[in-house]
Amino acid sequence: MRIKLEGTVYEYSHRREYEEDNVKIWHEVLVNGKGRKSGNVEYPYYLDHSPYEQMDEETFQLYCLFYNEFSRFPNREDLNTHGPLNSEILDAFVNGE
Repeated sequence: MRIKLEGTVYEYSHRREYEEDNVKIWHEVLVNGKGRKSGNVEYPYYLDHSPYEQMDEETFQLYCLFYNEFSRFPNREDLNTHGPLNSEILDAFVNGE
């Protein structure tokens, strides 16, 4: 999935991790083709999004809007929740609930 906002390109991908009793989804993003650096290694940004929820375009756009405003992706502390973020939590935040 790819979204362009105000000249910034956000590219979403995911990896599935298969466990004995479930499947987890790791949500990854590149911003303008780049991730975050750790030493000489570049990693994608990992979103603090539920590993059990498939990302849709509307939810991904909310992450991108947050990044556009704050130059980083939201986390659970930003949105005052104890667990990973999901579409309901992001939607409530955007709508001021």
